[in-house]
Amino acid sequence: MMTRSILRKALVPTLACAAFANTGMASEVEEFSSLRDALQGGQVHTDLRLRFESVDQPDANLDGSALTLRTRLSYTTGALNGVHAKITFEDTAALSDEDEYNTGVNGKGTEAKIIDPENTEVDEFFLSYGGVENTDITFGRQVINFDNQRHIGAVGWRQNRQTFDALRVTNTSIENLTLNAAYVMNVQGVKGNTHDSEMASVLLHGTYALEEIGKVSAYVYSLNYEGASTGDTTTFGVRLDGGYVLNDDMKLLYEAEVASQSDSGDNTLSYTALYLHAVVGLKYKSYVAKLGMESRGSDDGTQAFITPLGTNHKFEGWTDVYLGGNGAKGFVDTYVMLGAGHSMDAGKLGGKLFFHSFKSDEDSDDLGTEIDVLVTFKPSAIEGLSFGAKYASLSEGDDNKGVDTDKFAVWTGYSF
Repeated sequence: MMTRSILRKALVPTLACAAFANTGMASEVEEFSSLRDALQGGQVHTDLRLRFESVDQPDANLDGSALTLRTRLSYTTGALNGVHAKITFEDTAALSDEDEYNTGVNGKGTEAKIIDPENTEVDEFFLSYGGVENTDITFGRQVINFDNQRHIGAVGWRQNRQTFDALRVTNTSIENLTLNAAYVMNVQGVKGNTHDSEMASVLLHGTYALEEIGKVSAYVYSLNYEGASTGDTTTFGVRLDGGYVLNDDMKLLYEAEVASQSDSGDNTLSYTALYLHAVVGLKYKSYVAKLGMESRGSDDGTQAFITPLGTNHKFEGWTDVYLGGNGAKGFVDTYVMLGAGHSMDAGKLGGKLFFHSFKSDEDSDDLGTEIDVLVTFKPSAIEGLSFGAKYASLSEGDDNKGVDTDKFAVWTGYSF
């Protein structure tokens, strides 16, 4: 604990000072002829996010609030003979009393959960080789996001994002086709560097772009955690994400995904569960409306479809009450989304409104309804600066299923 405190005192001021030394960030890694030039030609990138988040669950007698600052400082070398490296330091500092909320690691079970513990870590550290035509090979700690991040993602909402210690190969030799294969040895989750998950997992993913239709993806995710675990699974799935232009102002939107998951490895359970997600929508100029249904099916109450490596906050309501679904009984989310964006001289204003109706897959129990609201603003005057506010409210279902929850967050970010 003392060592981490010393590191924080040394690192946070350094990162804060670096935030004002705008060195830019190259969109592509430049090739150099010498190691010295590759190191000197490297790029520094800084990302700051200050956020206040509060949670109130009156029936459970739980509440909590947190003011946190997340700082990331990245350095990417130039390339030498197709090889470049990247390292990212990440620090999450609690600017309010950490005893006032449950971080997931501080033992404050009598407070509401806000999973943003104080933490200092190496967020990314990898070598990447691009010397083979149409192929990139990356080894080390890295961000991996596939499709909409439902199954594999970085959990960008949390101050400490999720990264993967992996060997990853990406190939684009065939036009419109992107293939990814990754061998994952460890997952550094959102609770910090003391809560890693060692594993020997294989992720296979391919996406093919179809003109005027959209993107079709197919994937196989074989998760194998160290030791016996209910997380050992094999998941096969396909996904379509696209749209059809109706006229100059209007576009039909659609998504469809189906996946099957079964126990594997040393899983202590025996099951097969189905995942379904279907969306239809309409976009008119900068306005969007969608109707969707997502189902994490259950195998007769033995186990439900799980997504332990996904960016789960994006789905099934922003209160995070059903972040892990509904246990072994499965979970069905029927939702409506309305969105809009507006560009003006002052900047870009955006907003989303969700209405969710939750049910159990196994017994169709009413698990409640939720309303989510998001507003964002990016001013034109300062590139990289952003503001946001998010509100989510869950009302419990019949027979006291779920728990009444109100969650509010407001933040500002600066990235350069």
